[in-house]
Amino acid sequence: MDMGLREPVRREFAERSSPSGHRVRRLDEQDLPAMETFLAARPGYSLFLTANLSYLHSSMELARYWGAYAGERLAAILMMVGRRAMLYSIEEGIEPMALLAQVALQQQMDFTMGQPRCVDALIAACGHRVENRREHYLAEYRRGAPNDEKATTIIPVPPGALVRQAELRDLSALTDLYYRTDGFELLGKDQVRHVLYGRVRELRTWVAEVDGLLCSAASTSAESRDAAMIGGVWTAPEMRNRGLATVVVSALSRELREEGRRAFLFYRIDNTAAAHVYLHAGYSRIGRWSVAQLGEP
Repeated sequence: MDMGLREPVRREFAERSSPSGHRVRRLDEQDLPAMETFLAARPGYSLFLTANLSYLHSSMELARYWGAYAGERLAAILMMVGRRAMLYSIEEGIEPMALLAQVALQQQMDFTMGQPRCVDALIAACGHRVENRREHYLAEYRRGAPNDEKATTIIPVPPGALVRQAELRDLSALTDLYYRTDGFELLGKDQVRHVLYGRVRELRTWVAEVDGLLCSAASTSAESRDAAMIGGVWTAPEMRNRGLATVVVSALSRELREEGRRAFLFYRIDNTAAAHVYLHAGYSRIGRWSVAQLGEP
């Protein structure tokens, strides 16, 4: 799942302070070193924010950032992509998040995801009606880590399957695979193709094909220098229970690890089939993740 870059909602937000001494201001490229250090503390939760930092150098403002400070110390960061909000904090205090929630409200936030307590803070402070909220587990790829007892375990490719990285020539088959599936329900075929084009060309996608038919795939939805988020894991219904999703996710995750990137993903807490796939592929749960679609206040 990505943040869906789109034309921003352009609204000014002046620096604000609170009686307790916290203050909020817009962040720019001069703040980049401090932002990178702050976001590096929990890369699984900050990955989408880190992956979009390059837009600080752009006048297009596709991704905009605000910081909440306790004195001179950065305490929380808000990213807005269009009307989609993502809040990140490594502190327990609620006030920095509440101040940034007011920015999200002014930016007409209609979607948020990330750390559950950050999602809670945005919803509570903004008073938005929750149209749909889903709870997930956040997991990290641990196979190959120094303390992994299964570091040398290789996930076998099912008989008759070919696992490889996707190319642009696969776009039509990928579009057919994902059309009207979870996460793409509201998109037309051309829109699905556009999303997948970006994943194949700008990010990466791995696929499994059987008898020449592409039947399973997984992509990165965000990448930074040190980490990546995997999403879009899908197998054609008639080809399930053959281990195809496991080998695709495993191949993509190994490639990321070989490049020095930590791999993360999130999945619904009630999705036992996904939990089995990711556990077998080498993932361990490290926390919770929330996704919320919001209505008007």
